[in-house]
Amino acid sequence: MKRLILMCLVLLLAGCVEKEIIDDINIEAAVGYDLLEGSGKDKYRGTILFQEFQPDQRLSKKGEPFPSPDQKD
Repeated sequence: MKRLILMCLVLLLAGCVEKEIIDDINIEAAVGYDLLEGSGKDKYRGTILFQEFQPDQRLSKKGEPFPSPDQKD
């Protein structure tokens, strides 16, 4: 019975969490670590890939940005 009440509370209180807009935060798309050779000790280089949202830009099929319809050249 205690578990049922606890589960109900967890589900109900999860709706009180402050929302974050996906476009306002950077979510990592990929993370990689490489071992640097010839460094003497074990050293690693980290690489993180994330998408940056730009509301005034759209992408073509080739990936190049082109201006949105409301922008004038």
